Amino acid sequence: MLRPDPKRIGEIIPGVIEKIVKGKPIRARGVPSRKDIVDLWSSLVGEETAAHTRIKEVKKGILHILVDSSPHLSHLLMEKKRILTRLKEIIPEVKNIKFRAR
Repeated sequence: MLRPDPKRIGEIIPGVIEKIVKGKPIRARGVPSRKDIVDLWSSLVGEETAAHTRIKEVKKGILHILVDSSPHLSHLLMEKKRILTRLKEIIPEVKNIKFRAR
């Protein structure tokens, strides 16, 4: 019996979030709330990496993230393109991400 390819949790969570909000994607509900972004952030970068970050603000379409260490900052910078692409699919109002070490 063939099993379907396993999926990463980050590929599953956005669909679950949509179902929770009654089938409406985040972008269809207007400006995303801070909670929407925090929940989504954890699913995009993983719980462990999210624990080393804090969402400072979303201003003029830029998501500002504070990072608690240089190694985590380096990791996020290497993954920025992938994270931003996935984030834009769900919240198109976010145009860029800026990371800063605290």
